[in-house]
Amino acid sequence: MHAFLVLVAVAAFLFGALGALASLEAQTFPYGLGALVLLFVFLGKRARPRPASQLVAGLAYWAGFAPTWASLLADAHARCSPPNCSMPMSPIEEMLWGVGFAVAPVALLALFTYHEMRVP
Repeated sequence: MHAFLVLVAVAAFLFGALGALASLEAQTFPYGLGALVLLFVFLGKRARPRPASQLVAGLAYWAGFAPTWASLLADAHARCSPPNCSMPMSPIEEMLWGVGFAVAPVALLALFTYHEMRVP
């Protein structure tokens, strides 16, 4: 059981890191982010009988997403100088979009799990 949780944590951490990369590239490759979210939710549904694994997956996803997203965004802002490039959104808008991309897969997984627990 512990080996399974470690595997779930590593996979969800990688999904989080890829999700952060895809969220920053969502304007140029929106289907990649959608496919990543659906794959995370599908794999999370497969682990439905194990609530501990879903909790581990959600936490590991956020642990992979947050530092990757923050470092990529900080790097993009550091390399951008106003005469040569401009960021399409303000830092507050980017933060809100990042929170949305971080919460969406875990919220969908929780919603599907709650629905399946309620349906006999």
